[in-house]
Amino acid sequence: DVTVQAQIMRLLKRLQRDTGVAIVLITHNLGLVAHTADRVMVMYAGNKAEEAPTRDLFLSPR
Repeated sequence: DVTVQAQIMRLLKRLQRDTGVAIVLITHNLGLVAHTADRVMVMYAGNKAEEAPTRDLFLSPR
């Protein structure tokens, strides 16, 4: 549900802002990643395929 997802993301962002903790978000939703993450790691078959700042990864993937 998109509404619940938005509520959860707002909560996670608030917790991160208030406490400074890092958040590991595991998702297949690239739109969510593009708007939320500072840094992205792409996994393939259980292995790290690529890691970069979000903007770099989306503009120039390997």
